[in-house]
Amino acid sequence: MSYGLESSNTEAVYKLNTVSKTIDEMSRNYKEDFQAEENLVDAKKVFLTSLEEKLDVLAENILYEDLVDEENGLTSEIFDILEEKNMITKKDILDLLEKRNEYIMGFEDFDTNMKVEDDINKVTRLINETYKIGKLNNLWKQRMKENKKVISTQLDRCFKGNFKCC
Repeated sequence: MSYGLESSNTEAVYKLNTVSKTIDEMSRNYKEDFQAEENLVDAKKVFLTSLEEKLDVLAENILYEDLVDEENGLTSEIFDILEEKNMITKKDILDLLEKRNEYIMGFEDFDTNMKVEDDINKVTRLINETYKIGKLNNLWKQRMKENKKVISTQLDRCFKGNFKCC
């Protein structure tokens, strides 16, 4: 596609053609960036990866092994609850474990009970924080994609309108 001008004033034509080519290339780059971002990893995969990284600080947590085991699908089920409710509660986590026939039994020792309670609360907070941050990041990515698409469309219109928009 050629957007060049022809005229007797060769210097003006050269400059306008250079600007035209530059804008055309910018338009193509924005389109390519937009299309590449369309193929990015979905929100669930990003969440799971991010959660796994953040769980390292909770290696001593009672739920750690269940959460880092990718094959058992617990974190995937947690994400589904997050998508539905926008947050997860301690009860939601305990209900998920119960559905899987995995139980956290009460302990007779008060200190042990408090540690288990604290572990579950820490995991719940970490999951909710990770989800909220991921959701904000996805929102910003979407806005960036939309902006790039708008700029690309505007640059295309600029060419088709023979620089009337410039």
